[in-house]
Amino acid sequence: MLDRRALIKLGLYGGSGALLHLTQLKSGAWGWALDEDDRDDDDKEEHHHHHHHHHKGGGGGVGSPPMQPFTIGLPLPPAPTRLSPSTLPGIPIYNDGIPTSYYQVFERQAPVQIYPGRPATMVWGFNVPTITPGGQTYLGPTFVAKIGERVVIRMNNNLGPNNDSIVHHHGAHVGSAWDGSALWSQQIHNGTFKDFVYPNDDDVSATHWYHDHNIDFTGHNVFMGLEGFFLLYDDVELALNLPGRNNPDNPQDPLNDLPPAGELPFDLPLVIQDRAFDANFQLVYNPFASRGFLGDMFLVNGAIQPKIRVANRKYRFRILNGSNARFYHLMLQTNTGAPIPFNIVGSDGGLYKTAIEVDGFQIAPSERAEVIVDFTGLAIGTKVFLNNCLMQTDGRKPAGLVANCATAPQTPGPDGVGAMCSFDIEFSVNDRSSFTPGQTLRPDLPVYNIADAEPPVPGAKPGATHDWRFERGQGGEWLVNCFNGAGAQPFDPGPPPPAAEKPRIDATCKAGSTEIWRLINGSGGWAHPVHIHRNQFRIIDRVDSGSGKDLGLLPTQLGLKDVFVLDQNVTIRLISKYTSGTTSDKQLGKYVMHCHNVEHEDMAMMIVWECVP
Repeated sequence: MLDRRALIKLGLYGGSGALLHLTQLKSGAWGWALDEDDRDDDDKEEHHHHHHHHHKGGGGGVGSPPMQPFTIGLPLPPAPTRLSPSTLPGIPIYNDGIPTSYYQVFERQAPVQIYPGRPATMVWGFNVPTITPGGQTYLGPTFVAKIGERVVIRMNNNLGPNNDSIVHHHGAHVGSAWDGSALWSQQIHNGTFKDFVYPNDDDVSATHWYHDHNIDFTGHNVFMGLEGFFLLYDDVELALNLPGRNNPDNPQDPLNDLPPAGELPFDLPLVIQDRAFDANFQLVYNPFASRGFLGDMFLVNGAIQPKIRVANRKYRFRILNGSNARFYHLMLQTNTGAPIPFNIVGSDGGLYKTAIEVDGFQIAPSERAEVIVDFTGLAIGTKVFLNNCLMQTDGRKPAGLVANCATAPQTPGPDGVGAMCSFDIEFSVNDRSSFTPGQTLRPDLPVYNIADAEPPVPGAKPGATHDWRFERGQGGEWLVNCFNGAGAQPFDPGPPPPAAEKPRIDATCKAGSTEIWRLINGSGGWAHPVHIHRNQFRIIDRVDSGSGKDLGLLPTQLGLKDVFVLDQNVTIRLISKYTSGTTSDKQLGKYVMHCHNVEHEDMAMMIVWECVP
C-alpha cells in the first residue's frame, strides 16, 4: 500500500493543492479520494468548512448514528494475569533478586459490543474482547506495578496479514530496545511476538499508558483501540492516603480505601476519546485527515457517554486524553447547575508538590491529569456532568472556550461541546481518605538546575541547548525544524528491513547531562501536543513566540511532564537530566520526539534523538 511518505515523494501531495488518499468505505474496503491541501491554514480555513467530504467532526464521512447518553455503565479494564516464566519459552529470565512479574498480551481484531442493541464493532485491541461489569471494552488490561518491580511482557501480534505494530510505554524511563519508538527494529510483525522489559526502577509513581506507535499508521491503530493504562505506585504515594488507596502488597492493610462489593474503585482511571461510527456501528477513520481526525461521539473507557455510579464522597480520577487530535477543557456541573471544582494533584510524570484547585482545565492528546473530586454533601439522585467546554471543528487546533459552559448540551454538537459522561450519586459510604485541598503531596520529586544545563548547540539561541520549531513543509508535511519549508527534512526512519537500521539522528544527548529544550510554534494556525520519549521534564517558562511575553504555566503543567502543549504562537522551554539509567538498563540508544496529534505524527512531525554514554 502507498503510505503518506510515498505519496509525498511521488508528488501526489502538495503543489496541486490536493492529496490522493485512501479512505475506508462502509464495506470495509479501501477507496481513493481527494483531500484538499490545507497548508495555507488561516486564509483557507473558511473555505474548508464548506467541503462536504469532511466529517462534521473533521474526519470524513457521515455523522455517527444518534445514541442515548448516560445509559451504559463504565467499563473498567481488568488487571492482566501474572504468569510463570516457564509458560513463556525463551522469555528473559532474571535471577538477580529483583521482583519480576511476567505477562502475555495478544493484539488482535475482535467484535466488541460497544452499545447495547447495536451491531458489534470490529476493533483492534490488547486482549480484546474484554468483558467488564460495565460491559465490553476494547481497552487493554491495566498494568499496575510498584517502583522497583520489573515487568516483562510478551506482546503477540495477531492483528492479521500486513498489520505490523509497535508498542510504546508512554511515560517510562526505559531502554531504547523496549521503548516502542517509531523505528523499524521495534516493529512486531503479524504472527510474531516481542518481549518487553520495563525495570520501573528509574521512575516515580505516575499514570502512564501504552499504545501503538507503528510507523505511518499510529493514527489508525490507536483509533481502532490499541491503548491501555500502566500505573506505577510507591510507598510515598501510599502514605498520602489519597482516595482509593489500595496497597497491592497488603490487601488487608487497614488504610486501604476500598469500595463495597460490586462498586467501582474510588481511584478510577478514565480515558476520554472521540470516535466516529457508520450506520452499521463500525468505526470510521480517514487515514489522510492530515489536520487531525476528530470524531463526533465521546467515549469514556470505551463506552459512549457512560453513566458512572458513584458515592457522595471523594474520588481520584486519572484522566487520559486518548483522542487522536481533540483537545478538551473539562468542567463539572450538577444537574441543578452547581459547579464542582477539581483538585489537580498530578500530571504526566507523577504527583504535584502541592494540590491546586481549579474550576476546569485543558487536556491535550496523550496528556494525563490526576484530579480529586469531592462529591461529599451531594444528595442521592444528583447527577454530575463532565462537560467539554472547548470548541473544535478542525483537527489542527481548538477554536476556544464556549461562551457559557453551563448550557453545554448532554449530546455534543458539531463544535464538540457537550457532556462526556455523568457521575450519578447513588449511594453513601465511609470515606477513609485524608486528602484536603491545597495539601502538600510530593516535594521529593526531582527539580532540575538551569545552571547545570549544557550550552546551546550550533543553531540554537541562548537559553536552550536545542531549539525545535514545529512547522509546515512545502509539501504539506508536518515537520520539525523545517524553517517554513526551507530545507525541510521529514522524519526519516531510514531504509526498511532487510537493510541495516539507519534513521537520521537529529540530536544526541549524553547520559548524565542536563539539557534545556526550546519548543517553538510560530503559527496561529495550529496547535501541537509534543511528546518526548524516555524522560520526564520540568517546564521552565511558556511565552509568546513573537513578543516573548510570559504567558505563565497552565494548571496541568506544574509537575513532571512528557507532553507539552504548543498552543498557537507559543514557545515552551523545558529542562531534564538524562539519567544514566540503572545497572540493568542504561537507557542508551535511539528515541523520538513527535507531535501527539497522531495524524501530524504520521505526516512526519517527528525527530530521532540518541542518548549516548
